[in-house]
Amino acid sequence: MGLVLAVAGVFVGLLGGLLGGYWLGGLARKNSRQYWALNGASVLLCVALDFVGLVTGQVWLALGAVGLLAGLLTGLKYGYSESIGAWRIFDTWMGTDEELRPPKESHRKT
Repeated sequence: MGLVLAVAGVFVGLLGGLLGGYWLGGLARKNSRQYWALNGASVLLCVALDFVGLVTGQVWLALGAVGLLAGLLTGLKYGYSESIGAWRIFDTWMGTDEELRPPKESHRKT
């Protein structure tokens, strides 16, 4: 039963982090300082949850915090919809940098 709870903790944390991170990244879209502050807050929150899970012996919480961190950081990046920081190097290398940017609006008059 413990293994099932641990695996469920990872998946629930990952899914919740992806959805929440995507939403928060969208809110921080025009402010890179807010984006980096959310990244830092995500790391601090998840490290604290991981610590609590390990101290109390709740493996599902400790692993769920790891999944949450992975989901939050990934969701923030895609919600922000722009390559920023170290992600820019990776996205340029993988050739996905331009795909992340919203399409530019045409300014011609019809």
